[in-house]
Amino acid sequence: MTFYQQKEYEDSAKELLRAYELKQLPRVLLNLGTVYRKMGKAKEALAFYERYLKAEPNPPPKIKKDLDEFMEQTRALVDVPVVKEQIEKAKEPVPA
Repeated sequence: MTFYQQKEYEDSAKELLRAYELKQLPRVLLNLGTVYRKMGKAKEALAFYERYLKAEPNPPPKIKKDLDEFMEQTRALVDVPVVKEQIEKAKEPVPA
């Protein structure tokens, strides 16, 4: 996790993916989600969070609470481009 602590998220993601290949621990999926969220890759982060919940359907309460917040924030990031596109379309003139 030294890459993560140094905020070298690309390297951290690679390291975590290698670790997951060796041993499929649910916590690694959670950490991958966090790393991708910090890199601004919301769709990837959300996918890892969802995979974590499939692997660990009843996480400890503290992790579940944090994860719910992370997923809500991440979904908002995924939705931002869609909302911007809808706003731009609404500004376009309506054909006569």
